[in-house]
Amino acid sequence: PLAQATGLQTVSLELERISFRKLFPSSMRRLQHWYDQVWPDADTVLPMLVQQLRNQLLHAPSLEGLVADFQVTGRIKSISSTFRKLLKDGMVVERVKDVLALRVVLLPAGDSREQLATLMRRDAITQAKADALLCFTTYRQVLRLWNEVPGRFKDFISRPKPNGYQSLHTNVRLPDGRIAEVQVRTYAMHQFAEHGQAAHGFYKGGLTNPTQLANVAGALEAVRSLPALPPSPSENAHRTSSGDNVLNTSTTK
Repeated sequence: PLAQATGLQTVSLELERISFRKLFPSSMRRLQHWYDQVWPDADTVLPMLVQQLRNQLLHAPSLEGLVADFQVTGRIKSISSTFRKLLKDGMVVERVKDVLALRVVLLPAGDSREQLATLMRRDAITQAKADALLCFTTYRQVLRLWNEVPGRFKDFISRPKPNGYQSLHTNVRLPDGRIAEVQVRTYAMHQFAEHGQAAHGFYKGGLTNPTQLANVAGALEAVRSLPALPPSPSENAHRTSSGDNVLNTSTTK
C-alpha cells in the first residue's frame, strides 16, 4: 500500500509482475495465451474506440454549451493487474470485462448549473446535481455507440463507494462481440479519485477502509511537512574525510 501511495507504482508493479511469474508460472503463461487470443489487436483497437467516443461527444447536441471541455482516455489492463484481480475475486478469466477501458472526464461549463436548472424549469439545482446530470447525459451518448452489457451498469455517483469514489461504470459490447469498460466522471470527481482518499494507488495497494485511508493520508502529509533534517555529526565527518565537502572551497595554509 505504501509503495502505491508514495508514488512508487512503477517499481511496485514491476516487482509484482516478477513475483507472479515466479510464483505462478503456468497460470501466467495461460493468461498471456488468453490475452494473445482475445485481444491480439488491443493496441490498435483502443485508439480507435477513443476517437469514436470523442467524436460522438463532440457532436452531441445534449452536451452543447454545458461542457467547457472533456477528455477521453483509454488503457489496456496489464496481465499482472488482471491476474491480481483473479486472485482477489476468485473468478475465471472469461469473466474479465475490463481489459480495455475508456474514461471520460468532463469539465462542466461555468454556468452549467444555471442552464440545467432552466432546462428543468427549476429555480436552482445544486452543483452535485448538475454534475450527475452531465455524467448521465454523457453515459447515454456512450449507449448510442455501443450496446450495454445487461446488469453491468454501476452508479457510484448517486451511491459513492465508502471511500467517497464517484463515477459511472458500465460495460459495452463492441461490434465484434468483445467487451470493454467505460467510465464517466467530472473533473472534480476525477481529482478526488486520483489524489484524494479514493486515490487508485491506495485501492490497488489494498487500502479500502475509510479510516485506514485517512490515517495513511494523514501520515504521508505529516511526513511531507517535516523540515529537512541536518546531517548527523558522523555524516559530516564522513563527508569531510572522503573529500565530499564540495561547499567548502577554502584551503588551509
